[in-house]
Amino acid sequence: MFFYPDQNIDILSISGIPYVGHQLIYMPPNWKNTTPTPYTIFIMDEELTPNQYEAFFKQIVLLEAPNPRVFTPRVLEYASLFHPCFFEALINSSKEAITPLNDFISTLKRREITIPFSSSITISNGLHWLQSMVFLSGVTLSAAIIQNRWSSGTIESKLNRLWQASCTIEMTSSKGITKQEIRDFILKMVPYLSKNPLLVLKKLKLFYSKLLTELVKDIPSEQKIMKIPKLTIAQKERFGFITDLKKLLDTNLEAVILYGSATNSEQFSDYDLIVVVKNIEDALEILQGKSPLYNGIELNISVFDTNDFWAYQLASGDNLYDHGICLYGNIVVPHKNTNDLLLRNLSFGFIRFRQLMGMGSYVQHITSEDDDKRNLLDYFIKIPLNICKGIEGCVGAVSTNEDIKKWAEETLAFDVQMLKKISRQGNHTKAIAKSTWAAQEVLHYYDQKLNITKQKKQPTENKHLIKIH
Repeated sequence: MFFYPDQNIDILSISGIPYVGHQLIYMPPNWKNTTPTPYTIFIMDEELTPNQYEAFFKQIVLLEAPNPRVFTPRVLEYASLFHPCFFEALINSSKEAITPLNDFISTLKRREITIPFSSSITISNGLHWLQSMVFLSGVTLSAAIIQNRWSSGTIESKLNRLWQASCTIEMTSSKGITKQEIRDFILKMVPYLSKNPLLVLKKLKLFYSKLLTELVKDIPSEQKIMKIPKLTIAQKERFGFITDLKKLLDTNLEAVILYGSATNSEQFSDYDLIVVVKNIEDALEILQGKSPLYNGIELNISVFDTNDFWAYQLASGDNLYDHGICLYGNIVVPHKNTNDLLLRNLSFGFIRFRQLMGMGSYVQHITSEDDDKRNLLDYFIKIPLNICKGIEGCVGAVSTNEDIKKWAEETLAFDVQMLKKISRQGNHTKAIAKSTWAAQEVLHYYDQKLNITKQKKQPTENKHLIKIH
């Protein structure tokens, strides 16, 4: 990751925004062996309001800045923990020349973790970020295959994330898989992108599992057994889809676990299911493109075998034992430390916040009203609620959708239904801007409430995170 000052963008028209300066990031050549479009990092010296985020996103499109991202002091401080490679590259870039922007960057503070956490959890060298990035990118692959919700862009983005992992993995303490192994897999897939993309998608599913298994080996946990509970008549009716799953997968099926909103909320958009099988490839062959429904509600299925189920659960931001319902089979699940889970959810929240930043300028080009675009926008708009729900779950508050929405409205004046309506009326930027603001506000709210991190007193030259054992 390389930073260069840029003098080619006229940013004087960004009025009413506490702008300091901007730099371009040039990433290393990607798997296409071309230099990708740079990212433009805009630095602010104050926190932004929702209206300022909206103004920035709208203005930056007019300036045609490539891949714009906006960072405030608070967000950069969180990056020192939850994307340290980026933060260090930014800090080091400020030493190359004396400018107002570099002077400001040199004053940035790091944050440190104040809660006890497991000694094997590695934050400072980027492994924690890499685990989170690979998890979030890989965990959606089953659903893409089963719901037939993928495109060439989906596959390329997954390959891009793997290439990004290859650029980072040597900076971490992970020894089980090398940069070259990751790149060899990517290049092996390239010839099949046009002639058999579904094969590539399935191979990606398997490779992401292999990579994540190596990355999470040192995450500690206890073993607990999930068993089928005694269900009420209403629950049996609500979860009646289990009969069809057993028929479809037959003897390959080992366990089915329900998690998410359908476990406890009156209103929910889908059933989130983890399906554990003996043979993943056979299961995906049967389920691909089925887009299963039950009573008109989508079954959002993630398929794993026993080994990669364990890896994904080690990297996840929750404990299935505490919040899930086992609907079929008995299965051993990892149970992780509460503080470790809090750090994982802050990491997920930071990555999702950055995704929202990326959407801020992109959404102005969306004019289509097709269902996939609506679903995509709806997903991004409700990210702050997902961050909130994940953190609440860490501390034992199994909140319903209704509870989370009420909290967000009362605490942040964040009304997700209103923002979805605004988006459907065509003002995607306003909706995404409010969600971008709310995402980092949720992170900051819980960080302060639970005393998870604090600003370091040491100057930025001290680059070693002191881990609390």
